[in-house]
Amino acid sequence: MPLPEPTARKFLHRRTIVCRGYERADGAFDVDSSVEDMKPQGTPLSAIPVGPGDIVHGMSLRITVDAGLTLTEVHAVTDHAPFEICGTITPNFRKLTGLKLIKGFTKSVRELVGGIQGCVHIVDLIGHAATVTYQTMGRKRRQEALETKGVTVKPALLNTCHAWATDSPVVKREFPKFYTGAE
Repeated sequence: MPLPEPTARKFLHRRTIVCRGYERADGAFDVDSSVEDMKPQGTPLSAIPVGPGDIVHGMSLRITVDAGLTLTEVHAVTDHAPFEICGTITPNFRKLTGLKLIKGFTKSVRELVGGIQGCVHIVDLIGHAATVTYQTMGRKRRQEALETKGVTVKPALLNTCHAWATDSPVVKREFPKFYTGAE
């Protein structure tokens, strides 16, 4: 079902986020993510000239995650930014190495590279990359990896939407030990 027809309007901004997940030969997983902002009319707010259709922001991120959901490598780059200083902060994102993609991950990311310690665009990409990592690994593979380490973890996606409510038939079928509905 398409969106309803809009009222008359003028196109002012485009943000494109692309994430790609890969399984590596060594059993780890890479997620490459990028964000690109474009203003069709350009912008005068930039120290670096940004003309109509030029890229205002162009940042990329690669996270590598092992089967236990630990970030083993983090690389961030800035190819386009309104100020030259923007790209100098990207090495800080290596501080995320060692974090686990479990509850509290987003809070830890903000503590380590949020605000003036990072780049809001790359921090935003990390959330997308984490989601794509889960999609890339598949829920069964994640659960199996954790359970072989003796860790019983409630799947993070439970209660994140209607389908994954702990009393839904989806949870009853996919994760019966976490099902809370009526039998």
